[in-house]
This record gives sequence, C-alpha cells and structure tokens, in this order.
Amino acid sequence: MGPTNASRRSVRPPRAAWLRLSGAILAIVILTSGCRSRSDLVEAELRGREREVQQLRAELQRSELLNHALEGELRHRQGAVLPFPPPGGEIIDRPIVMMANTVQRIELGRGTGGVDEDKWPGDEALTLVVTPRDGDGSAIKAPGHLVVKVFEVSSEGLKVPLGKWEVASADLQKTWRSGVFASGYFVTLPWRNWPSSERLRVVAQFATLPDNRWFEADKDVTIKLMPGAPRQGSAPLPAGSVPVGPPVLGPGPAEGLPPPVDGPKFPTMSNWTPNAPAAKIGLAKPAPPIEERLQQRIEAAKPADTVSAPILNESFRIEAPPVIAEPAAPSPPPARLSPPQSPAEK
Repeated sequence: MGPTNASRRSVRPPRAAWLRLSGAILAIVILTSGCRSRSDLVEAELRGREREVQQLRAELQRSELLNHALEGELRHRQGAVLPFPPPGGEIIDRPIVMMANTVQRIELGRGTGGVDEDKWPGDEALTLVVTPRDGDGSAIKAPGHLVVKVFEVSSEGLKVPLGKWEVASADLQKTWRSGVFASGYFVTLPWRNWPSSERLRVVAQFATLPDNRWFEADKDVTIKLMPGAPRQGSAPLPAGSVPVGPPVLGPGPAEGLPPPVDGPKFPTMSNWTPNAPAAKIGLAKPAPPIEERLQQRIEAAKPADTVSAPILNESFRIEAPPVIAEPAAPSPPPARLSPPQSPAEK
C-alpha cells in the first residue's frame, strides 16, 4: 500500500518553508547588490562633480587674472604709471605678471636631492624642485629668478657653506614641468666643490618679477658621496643641467709656487740700479728771415785778411798774401777822322 494522504500532507509543509527561506535570502542578496551598485554610482557621480568644481575654479582664476591684465592695460593707455621693467630687459606677458602677484609662498617639493647619471659611485649634481604657490596652495608658473645656497651639515651640527648658484628668469622658465606627483621648476645644478658630508641644507630664494618680492624655503637632503676622500675641483656637467656661469675651482696643489714672503720687499743698494737719464729734447729755433740769411751769405763770401791757427799757437798767424791789382791795359788811341775832300782836290 502506498502512503496515505495524511502522510503526504505532513511532508509538504517543510518543503514549502525551505522554499520561502531561499526566496527571502535571494531577495536580500538582490537588494544588497542593488544598494552596492547604487552606492558606486553615487561615488562616481561625486568624483565627477569634484572634477567639475576644480575645472570651474581654475577657469574662474584665469578669468580673474585676465580681468586684472585688462585693467592694467587700460591704466597704461590712460597714462598711469606701471611697474618698472624687469632686470635684463626681459619682456613678460601681463597675465603672467599678474600671476606673479598671486605668489604667497614657495616650497622645495618631492625630488629634491642628489643626481647620479654618470654611473660612477656618488652624486655629481643637485636637483631642486621649486614650486611657487598661491593663496589656495595651487602651483603656478610665476616668473622670477632663483638663488640657491647649499650648506654642509657636520656631525656637530655646524653648517659650512658649500656653494651658491644663481639662475636667471629666462633659463628658469625652460625648466618648468607639470606632473602627477610634483609640479614646479626642476633645476639641476652641478657641484662647484665636491661635498664631504652626506647631509646638506638647501636654501632656495625666489624673487618674483617685476615686483621683486622675495620668498625663501629650505630643506635637509641626504646625498651619496664618492668612496674615499672627497675630490677637489669642478665636477662634470650632467646632461640637462641649467647654465649658471663658470664654475669656481677649488684650491689646487701648492707645487711649483714661489715661497711666501713674510713682509714687503724694499729696494737695497745691492739690487738697486739707477735708471739712465732720459734724453732731453729741445725745441727747434725758428729759421731767420730771408734778408738775414742773404746778409750772412754775403759776409761769408768776403775774403779774410788773416787766418788764425789755434792748433800751434794762439799768436801764430798766417798772413795771407796781399791782393795786387793788375794795371789796366792801355786803351787804343781814338781814330782820327779826316775831313771830307772836295771833288776838285781829287
């Protein structure tokens, strides 16, 4: 005999309960998955709204800078006095000038430290990431020139000057980079003197143009030294470094130098030689007039009565023979003229 109807009814209720429980669990899973998907959509929407807000804020800042530039142009056309031109005769756009006025501080960002590109042990240069920032903390490419001072920090905590660099505004503008982790001026400076300490204090001074406002930031960095004693002299110039003028060489060896002199050396009679007197140059006398010169020639042409001979004796004189005038030849008698004869006498 098969099961009775009562037994079948007693089996059905547990199966129905299990089906209801599984349906409830499935509904809960579906609801929770829907909530998660909705929360992800909400977060994505919020991130998009934040990006839009940042873009609108940047556009607002650019519009304000443009308005300031237009106001400055209007004052210039109306004859108002503008700020003095920047040093070096560099021409800067007016929006950039107004951007320089918004600089509130500078900082040495991530990436400031030693550089090793020659594959030899030790860093051969120093890299700085200088970032000007406005009141909101945003990085701005403001014009200006940079002054960098580096000090060695000894084990006792003393700071010894190591070098100083100056980067002009035209060279500094070419080093600007915008990145995800850092934005600013990436300046590479070769060593002028090899450091002897791993700890360095880097001081950056930034002067904005054209208002010449100074901002300063410092940072302690650790570099890699060359094994052994520090090298003397100038370090090699790495690729991509900023020209900062001729390097200053370190102290060289003292070989081949003359011995030091304790004091000033004064001339003595042993090493003193009088200088020969300079030749005197007299002024030429003016030539006498022509009448006087003719008279001197006439007097020189006259015969002298006596000729002195000072070689033998002053009293000895050689008498010149007297000049005897020869008698003049007698003139022939004048010819007598006979009177003309008459024809009868002929």
